[in-house]
Amino acid sequence: MTDDNKTDSTTKMARKDINQDGLDQKDQQRTDDSVLDMMQGMHEHEDHNEESDK
Repeated sequence: MTDDNKTDSTTKMARKDINQDGLDQKDQQRTDDSVLDMMQGMHEHEDHNEESDK
């Protein structure tokens, strides 16, 4: 008998543990989308004044 909810060696979580927020699959935000949003937000706050670099 195999364990369908085996702990993943990378995440240290079982497959069924990953969605602990109780949201439907369609309502969950993918991790790569979250990272992209974070990077874009950081970019907006950067100092883009190139004159000060000279």
